[in-house]
Amino acid sequence: MKIYLQLLVFCGVCLASPLWAMPEHYDLEPSASKIEFSYRFGQETITGSFPDFTIDLTLDFTRVSNSKVSVVVQTQTARGGFAFATQALRSAEVLDVEHFPEMFFRSTSVRRQDDVIVVDGMVTIRGVTKPMQLFVRMFAAKDATTGGIETATLKMIGKVNRNDFGASGYADLVGPVLRFDIVAKVVRRP
Repeated sequence: MKIYLQLLVFCGVCLASPLWAMPEHYDLEPSASKIEFSYRFGQETITGSFPDFTIDLTLDFTRVSNSKVSVVVQTQTARGGFAFATQALRSAEVLDVEHFPEMFFRSTSVRRQDDVIVVDGMVTIRGVTKPMQLFVRMFAAKDATTGGIETATLKMIGKVNRNDFGASGYADLVGPVLRFDIVAKVVRRP
């Protein structure tokens, strides 16, 4: 009987422990999410956007290393900030949307670094895949009933050099670095 009680107590502690928390899938709320990028155009900084994208998230709030991020961006809807920039951005000299209708980011590792989450991954632009880091700050709301995280807003920043992907057109007008600013509002999948 004593061994049985000890086993019950041990199982209860293990099941209640956050070490046993499982990664959970979260769905994107598109109306509250965005992918923007900024770049140098002459002496100005211009902001563009990718309005058509999906983000697949698996989040583990206890062990962030179990989390995964996957982003797919539809390049045909890219906006460069003004009409000429949009046309140039979609052209064969930059994104070449006719031949490369999608860009991808897939995480390879996730880790906590102080109060920021660092997501290492691979980004594919124009069919070329290179490493990229995203730095994430997360704002989460716990459900009062379950104690789980029901909704979260992730703010991610990262940058790439467009020349690394062959997207080097209009170099006399546009700087090589694109800085990404991503806001993803997500809801735990039922």
